[in-house]
Amino acid sequence: MFKISNSILFLFFFCSCQAQTTDHAFDNNNDQKFNNYWYKGKAEISHYTLTQSRYGQLRNGEVIIIYVTEDFLKDKQVKNESGENINSIPILKLNKLTRFVTGIYDYSIMGSTFTPIEISKYPATLKVTSSIQDWC
Repeated sequence: MFKISNSILFLFFFCSCQAQTTDHAFDNNNDQKFNNYWYKGKAEISHYTLTQSRYGQLRNGEVIIIYVTEDFLKDKQVKNESGENINSIPILKLNKLTRFVTGIYDYSIMGSTFTPIEISKYPATLKVTSSIQDWC
């Protein structure tokens, strides 16, 4: 159980941050607002303080959340860095990095979620990854 700055957040796990500036069509009523916001070649980054229960005590830490749009190769399950490709689709990537210290050693938890923007063609998230490190 953890508390993030008096806010309750239900999030996917997510890190990396270089947006591409490709112009994509979004199949939503607010497509132009979405495109204007998300295809500027920038990422949205949020930082929160964290209180995490571990080993029977509350621990202080931080959570960093990064949203970015990029092109994703659905067949290879990686970022498209080579330009035009028939298997490339626009996604919204959500990265979450959680870090806290237990007094014994540090924890670093990272997860990424890759969700297609064109939800009528691709109604489900394509990939979810997670990595957990402790320094024991």
